[in-house]
Amino acid sequence: MKKVTKEEESLYVQEYISGCKIFEICQKYNRSYPTISAILKKNNIEKRSSLLDLKGKQFHLLTVKEFSHFNKWRNAVWICGCSCGKEISVSSHDLQREAIKSCGCWNLLVNRTKKFNNLEGKKFGSVTVIKHNGYSPNHRGKHSSWECICDCGKICILMQYQLLNRNRSCGCLRFPKGKDHSRYNHSLTEEERLNKRDLSEYAEWRILVYKRDGYRCVLSGSKYRIRAHHLDGYHWCKERRLDVSNGVTLSESLHTLFHSLYGRKSNTESQFKEFKERYESGEFSPSIVSLPEGSIIP
Repeated sequence: MKKVTKEEESLYVQEYISGCKIFEICQKYNRSYPTISAILKKNNIEKRSSLLDLKGKQFHLLTVKEFSHFNKWRNAVWICGCSCGKEISVSSHDLQREAIKSCGCWNLLVNRTKKFNNLEGKKFGSVTVIKHNGYSPNHRGKHSSWECICDCGKICILMQYQLLNRNRSCGCLRFPKGKDHSRYNHSLTEEERLNKRDLSEYAEWRILVYKRDGYRCVLSGSKYRIRAHHLDGYHWCKERRLDVSNGVTLSESLHTLFHSLYGRKSNTESQFKEFKERYESGEFSPSIVSLPEGSIIP
């Protein structure tokens, strides 16, 4: 295509200012759209839509407040106030073709209206919906959350899509405990269960001991592979089996070392005090302290 002269550039600019559209100039003078657009940009001629003064005009929920700047496509960008009180920047092109009607609150309202389903009083599996609990801020406010009560008595907050799709409890069915657990052995007696320490109360006791000691060994301060140790033996001191004050947190290596030295089943609190004094005096070398579980001191 032949080179554009200065006289031709001036002609194209005059045609555009007089009211001709770019595609009309292209057809009239057999020029491509990018060529005419580049000439207008070179002569600092903004697009016609950008030259319009939109200040004070209303576009759906948006009211134009003031001019901001020209974007990279040479469209005027205006600061607009939404009916909800927020301010956003919108190009004149998007305003005139109503591509943007609000700051986003309109779409949010439409989505909520479409997706809202009153579930109050309905039951889903083990949970019964009590009341609506607003919209989740973690999902851009699109999903309803509901306050529910489970058959186990626990109050929980569940999303609407959770209730309609998969959630059927507060979590008690997903993580069952005690007799509801799939691996619970119903053939064992309570005495056998006590001897095996297979009670949920014992698990709770162990966690309470860990929490009190900050999940650290009271001797070495290690947080790696800890054990809950009974000061007065679990087997003979039945009245203190679930007494938190009768427990202490030890690392696995020190727990193994203690029982290697003092045996099992007949341990006492005085034995632990003696063991603690020996440890603090530096009697045990690091190689002995780091013994794997099951090792025996000769």
